[in-house]
This record gives sequence, structure tokens and C-alpha cells, in this order.
Amino acid sequence: MAMPTWVIMIGWFMMLTFVAAAIFAVVALVIILTMPLRRESQRSRESQESGDTDSGGKSERLAHVEEEHEPIAEEGSRVSVSESKTGPGWRYVASRAVGSSHVKGGVVCQDAYCCKIDDTGWLLIGVADGAGSAAFSDVGARLAVETAVRSVSECGVVGCEEIIPALRQACQRSRESIFREASNMDVRPRDLACTLLLCIAGPGGSGAAHIGDGVIASRHSGMEWDWMFWPHHGEYINMTKFLTDDDALEVLRVSSSSETPSEIAVMTDGLEYLALDFKSKSTHKPFFEGVVAPVKAANTSEECEQVAVDLGKWLGSERLSERSNDDLTLVLAIADESA
Repeated sequence: MAMPTWVIMIGWFMMLTFVAAAIFAVVALVIILTMPLRRESQRSRESQESGDTDSGGKSERLAHVEEEHEPIAEEGSRVSVSESKTGPGWRYVASRAVGSSHVKGGVVCQDAYCCKIDDTGWLLIGVADGAGSAAFSDVGARLAVETAVRSVSECGVVGCEEIIPALRQACQRSRESIFREASNMDVRPRDLACTLLLCIAGPGGSGAAHIGDGVIASRHSGMEWDWMFWPHHGEYINMTKFLTDDDALEVLRVSSSSETPSEIAVMTDGLEYLALDFKSKSTHKPFFEGVVAPVKAANTSEECEQVAVDLGKWLGSERLSERSNDDLTLVLAIADESA
């Protein structure tokens, strides 16, 4: 007796369903088994593109630029680095702290600063913020500030008319030092990308150079705090210009004045939204009054050193990390006639 047609159709349907399920299971198993290999291959390609293919080689090549100040941090805070100095005409405190996002990602601090008070009463401040997408931006930031401050110092500026040429030359030399280091490391200059904020103030006037984001602000006696250049942001808030960009020296902003401010603050972009009012495009007075007050109250080198330590603790505090998860750097300087 012949089987009904509907029974035959059900049988075929069940068989096809079983075959399709088997094929799907095999494909899924292959995808799961090969996923780690694809991830490893992707990591390898990204490592090759960034030039970070030999961690041992990196440690050996960068030994001369990886010296650190002794870390200073309180329990529960992010590691910070601080210093202070009192010299002819000036006193300053400087601190930087690793961003909470960098701590979570196991990324080193990509900010750097370099400060100097020379024997003739000129104050030099360099601050840089390494690009988060650049593999060795911490190296670039450190090279940038050290080269820039050294360059301005070697120029021996004595008057206002010499400030802008000295600042431009310093930025150019910083850029060249980064390109040389990139060549030595066999990586792209973009892998050392960073911003640069440079400030000079002394008996003959003051000036600043700025490429990228971050803030240089100052106050003259009897006046309010004001910013030197508004932070440069691109289409998105985390976009800016870097010293390694092709047009870096063209977009570099430089200014000078025959007057010398009584107070100066230089910071990376992690503090922008505390220091600036973006709606009115002005400085946020309570922020500057609050951070500079302890520096003004410090009467001895020991007290200045403690202020720097406290500043580092604040930058690395959990409270501040709720406002900004980026690396944070802040340099504060005040004119000191008694120094």
C-alpha cells in the first residue's frame, strides 16, 4: 500500500530541517574555533601599523627618555608626579596624574611638562599632551617640552622683540626632535603625536606658543584671569591639532607682550571644562582662584613643595576623576619679588 503524499512530504521536511541544523552547527563551531586566531591576527596587524612590534626593542631604544620623577600619590588616588621651585622673580608648582581611563586600559601617562627659572629671572613652562591614538605619544610629549624649554633658554631672550622668534624656533626644534626620534625608533612621526603649550615670562615681557588643545591663562596685577588662546578642537571634542601634523607650524599660534603677568596657569585639556566657561568663552574665576591660592600662601621652598604634593593628590583623586578621566597636568606660577 502506497504511503500518503503528506506523510512523504513531512518526512522530506524533517530530513531537510535536520541537514540545515547540522550545517549551521558546523559553521558556528568553525567560527568559534577560529575567532581567537582572527583576533590575534588583527592585533598583529595593528601592532605592525603602530610600529610597536618589538617590546624589547622599544625598552632598549627609549631608555634615555623613560626616566621618571619619583611618583607621589595618596592611598586610593591615581599615581601623580609633582615638583616645585623658587627662583629669581618666580615660584612655581607643577603636577601631573595618570587618567582613570588610562589606569583601566593599562596605558601610561601621556602628559609631560618641563619648567625652568633661569638666573636672569625668566620663567619657562612647557606642557604637552600626547595623542591617545598614538603608540608612543608619551615619548613625543616629553621630547617636545624638554626640547622647547631648552631651545628658548639657549636663545637668551632679554626683550619682548625676541620672544616670538624664540618661541617659533623652539616649536620647530621640538617638531624636528620628534621626527628624529621616530626615525631612530623606526616608527611614524604620527606615533609620537602631541600638543604643545609653551610660555615665557620675565623682566622684558611675556609670550606664549600653542598648538592643539589645553589652556594657557594669566593674570596681570589688578586684572582678571584671561586665556591666551582658545583650545583648538576639530569637528569632535576629542579632535585637535598636533605638533607632528603636516601644517603644524602654519597653525601654530604665537603672541608676545611687553608686560609680565603676576600669575600664570598652564594645563592639558583634561582640565578645560573646569577652567573655562565654554558658553561665554571666558575663564572660570573660582577655579583659578582656588588652585593658585595655596601657591600664593606658600612662603618657603618647603611649603611650595607641599603645595605641589597636594596638587598632585588632587589631580589624582577619585573626586576629580568623576569630572575627567583623562591625564591631568597643571603648572601654576606666580611672580615673587622676594625670591
